[in-house]
Amino acid sequence: MSWNPFHEAHSIEAVSAAVNFYEPLNDVVWRRVIREAESRANACGLSARSQVRTGMQFSIGAAPGVPPVPQLDVDAVRFYRNASDEESNTLVPTETLTVAKGVLLYHTTAYTRWEAMLPQLRTILTEPLGIALEAVYVNNLRLEYRDVFKQVIDQSPPLVTNLLRSGCDLLAPHIFRRNQLFHSHTGFFEPCDSCDQRLIQLNVDANDLIENNEQVRAITIMTAVQDNFFPQLEAERNRTSSELVARFDSLHKRCDEVFKSVITDEIAERVGMNS
Repeated sequence: MSWNPFHEAHSIEAVSAAVNFYEPLNDVVWRRVIREAESRANACGLSARSQVRTGMQFSIGAAPGVPPVPQLDVDAVRFYRNASDEESNTLVPTETLTVAKGVLLYHTTAYTRWEAMLPQLRTILTEPLGIALEAVYVNNLRLEYRDVFKQVIDQSPPLVTNLLRSGCDLLAPHIFRRNQLFHSHTGFFEPCDSCDQRLIQLNVDANDLIENNEQVRAITIMTAVQDNFFPQLEAERNRTSSELVARFDSLHKRCDEVFKSVITDEIAERVGMNS
């Protein structure tokens, strides 16, 4: 049996793009950003709106299981598009824009291709970010992909030797010889033009699920690229919102390179990355 990607055409379950600020926006600027974001979100079909009062930190890739600190104040406003979930027969958000005082966060579970997502990012983020830049500096840009592959467990859990590339130095060696659940988490910094520091992260996790009365092994691959900017104020003043949003294309290309380096050639061809 073979590993099956999350979708027929690709393995991407979700994508997130975040612009994190050095410090929180003040209330006046935050409200201006919200108004502009609402206009842009509505134009892109994200017509539903909700307020978030959880006190949660919008840091992508944070450790799971850490409960947020309760707060009474509104932490963020979220604009989203719903879609019908066939299994639960309920509406679920498939595309969201979260405007918090410390971050602009776009998230989608309806990813099709990058050529469609990048124009969406430009439309939905550029103007709200331009307003925010009047008051704060950007700390980092982060793009994160979550890919999932599944295989039915037949007698014993499957190995990942025909899914992940043996010998890749971004993967823990032990995962290739064990059929138990595992975690493989790694990351490193690398130099990059037009930012002060680029962070590469790769997390691979194995989990067991029950789907259609069958036991299934699921392998989740989180690939993230984050461009960090040090507080050099004069340089920051010359960086426009259009230039910052355009940088997500560079982050996407690096994510692709990292992801392709950890999967086998056969899997790369299966998910359309054989070019």
